[in-house]
Amino acid sequence: MKSRLAVTGLAFAALFFAVLLPPEAYPDGKLAVILCSTFAFFASLSDRRIPPAYVYGGIAFFAFLILHTVFFSVDAYRSLELLSVLWAYYCLLGFFLHAEWDPAKPLAVCMVVLCAIVSGYGLYQYFWGFEQLYNYVTHAGSDQVVKVPILERIATRRVFSTLALPGTLWGFLTIALPFHAALWRSNLMVRILLSASVLMLLVTGLLTRSFGFLVGLFVLIAAWLFLHHRRLVWRLAPIAILLVLVGGAFYSLRQGGIE
Repeated sequence: MKSRLAVTGLAFAALFFAVLLPPEAYPDGKLAVILCSTFAFFASLSDRRIPPAYVYGGIAFFAFLILHTVFFSVDAYRSLELLSVLWAYYCLLGFFLHAEWDPAKPLAVCMVVLCAIVSGYGLYQYFWGFEQLYNYVTHAGSDQVVKVPILERIATRRVFSTLALPGTLWGFLTIALPFHAALWRSNLMVRILLSASVLMLLVTGLLTRSFGFLVGLFVLIAAWLFLHHRRLVWRLAPIAILLVLVGGAFYSLRQGGIE
């Protein structure tokens, strides 16, 4: 029992490292994600919880990617880096898909906690972090050629929190929003905490100044209406089409200004 708790802890630790220290940007985070996810996956594999079809499918998939890296890739080093990240997420997916317990609620709690951390840091970054980062880059010993692109990005004041880019941040926030809904049927105190987390999420998402965040919210709302209020969807369809056209026109007019 203790060993299973430890393995489950490794899997959730991999999720925390993947969000707070994304492997695409932080080498130490990448190492932590790969180690935690690999150990969790092989522990489940040794307990025969992973079906053979998933294992053989993974072998075929990674064999194809390795062959592509060896014979066709123009940058073998970056391809191998991508393979290592895909391997970590493959292990995590296998662990949670084939867990003997229902991972839905623990995953939702994990995502809500991560969202609160990321959103809180995003708000801190907007009000205080950019000034500190600007001073740090300005007084750094790097060449001006290196400093200018970084200072230009800081000047936009588009928050990215713990993630690498504003686009990565709004993508995570959009994905995290349905997990809040999964925990909504709880007591009053939990709902208050969820409401505060959602408010922080929305403010941080808007501070990314990314058009994609608005599109993500629109897709989530449309999906929720389709699943729960299909009759209302047909009534709102003309308004939705108009919003899509206006949004597309707005995005095309602001080329380069929004990610």
